[in-house]
Amino acid sequence: MFGSSLKFPKLFAIRSAVALLLTASTVAVVACDGALPTAPTATPAVTLVGEPGAYAKGADLGGLVKGLTCAINGSVSKLIGPEGGTISLGGITLDIPSYSLSKLTTIILVPIPGAAPQVQFFPEGLVFNEGRLPRLSFNTDCIGNPANPVIVYTDNTGKILEKLNSYSNGHSVWANIKHFSRYAVDW
Repeated sequence: MFGSSLKFPKLFAIRSAVALLLTASTVAVVACDGALPTAPTATPAVTLVGEPGAYAKGADLGGLVKGLTCAINGSVSKLIGPEGGTISLGGITLDIPSYSLSKLTTIILVPIPGAAPQVQFFPEGLVFNEGRLPRLSFNTDCIGNPANPVIVYTDNTGKILEKLNSYSNGHSVWANIKHFSRYAVDW
């Protein structure tokens, strides 16, 4: 009797892991307008793009985000609280760790159409608890997996205001964000 009850949580965990992998595979396949990404021949290394602290918040770097080729339509919202959570759409994902938010908050992810698929998060200006910063990631398969992608904070015209300390593994780029605003990928 006790042996069978101990096996159930393991079976549940295995089924949950399989379901998560299948869901992630489905999202990855449709993330680039149906184009299937090619599998890497080796496990890509994680690379820090840029020097930590090399870009000061609010700096005007004078660049404009380069044109990208992936179109992302629609928007998505999710209620996330102190327990944390994830919100994603079309290869853009925001992972909010536990205790990053002090209260239940409706998070909205809105891709911005134009020369580059930028993303705007709402409520605009939302600041996260120190030491519990969310991780924003972009799938880069649709833009040809550039060698040195970096996530940038932009103004409403797409002008780069700050380059974030970003990491890349050959198929995605990610960085921690301190507040909600407008972000994109540059390289």
